[in-house]
Amino acid sequence: MSDSDNFVQLQHYFQQGITLRMLEDLPKEDLHRMATFGWQTLSEGHYQQARNIFYVLVYCDHYNGEYLLSLGLCYQKLGDHHAALLAFSQAGTIIVSDPRPPFLAAQSYRAIGLSDWEQQSLEIVLQLAHNQIAWHDLRQQAAEQLHHCHPEN
Repeated sequence: MSDSDNFVQLQHYFQQGITLRMLEDLPKEDLHRMATFGWQTLSEGHYQQARNIFYVLVYCDHYNGEYLLSLGLCYQKLGDHHAALLAFSQAGTIIVSDPRPPFLAAQSYRAIGLSDWEQQSLEIVLQLAHNQIAWHDLRQQAAEQLHHCHPEN
């Protein structure tokens, strides 16, 4: 098979929504172990190293919302809020009922001075977390932050 045939086949896979993990048959367990190390690294404050780990994980499986959220959080911790917002928006399209992507996006919108977008994101959090016990604390934080978005309150 020629290089051009390989390229055509690869293009075909990606057009079908195939990830590198699927294409190379990478075991999910291996990626999860790498992610666990990334989350530990992130929690220890090694943001650049964690970003590199999650970047590779997203490269391997760009349909994993948890990897995208974690990559976004790394960018956020490093002060690169535009890259964080891109990762959060991609995560939000994959895990659509999860209020964490818009909540984290609101933090980045605030950091770059886009208060209207911050407010919209927090309102989405309240909608997604409504009556869900698992998101009670996040909903409370979002409500409090939304209250501070309104200077007249």
